[in-house]
Amino acid sequence: MKFKGLTRKVLIWTGIILVLGTILFVLFIRYTSYSSGYRAGEVIKFSHKGFVFKTYEGEMNLGGFRNTDQQEITPTIWAFSVYPGDDEVRQQIIRAMENGGKVRLHYKERFARLFWYGDTKYFIDKVELIQ
Repeated sequence: MKFKGLTRKVLIWTGIILVLGTILFVLFIRYTSYSSGYRAGEVIKFSHKGFVFKTYEGEMNLGGFRNTDQQEITPTIWAFSVYPGDDEVRQQIIRAMENGGKVRLHYKERFARLFWYGDTKYFIDKVELIQ
């Protein structure tokens, strides 16, 4: 009889620890950043995609570098995500694309990617038009 009660307590506490650990991990990934900074260029793609979890994903052309062997300019493309509830940033990116201008995007790089928030670890939180 004692063994059944002990096993039940161990299983309950193990479940509680796993649930709390998962919650703390998700909160850590969502609200802490590994790095932050700016990237400037022209937004060339912005989409709302996903089957179950709809996310906002974009790509920005940061410019290019010249290949010395072939004298070609190869574009540097950077992928980013926007949090689903951040409508202001999303509208600013769409306006910048419509105007065809360069933008400076402020991003926060997360430690890991949570699939229901976006495809990348880079999340945009501020958009500035470059004149």
